[in-house]
Amino acid sequence: MLKKFKQNILIIDNHDSFTYNLVQLIKLFCNNNFKIVKNTELDFNSINNFTHILISPGPG
Repeated sequence: MLKKFKQNILIIDNHDSFTYNLVQLIKLFCNNNFKIVKNTELDFNSINNFTHILISPGPG
C-alpha cells in the first residue's frame, strides 16, 4: 500500500493572471499546502522545503 503524505507546493508567479487559475484548480482537486511567490521574490534557499514546484507560464 502506498503511503499518503502531505505535499507542499511552491507556485512561482511569473506575473500573469493564469497563475490564479492554476491555484483554483489546486484548491479544487488537491488537499495540499501551497505557497505563491512572485518570481522576483523567490528565495532559492527555501526550495527544498517543497515537494513540488509549479512555474506559471508568464505574460504573453
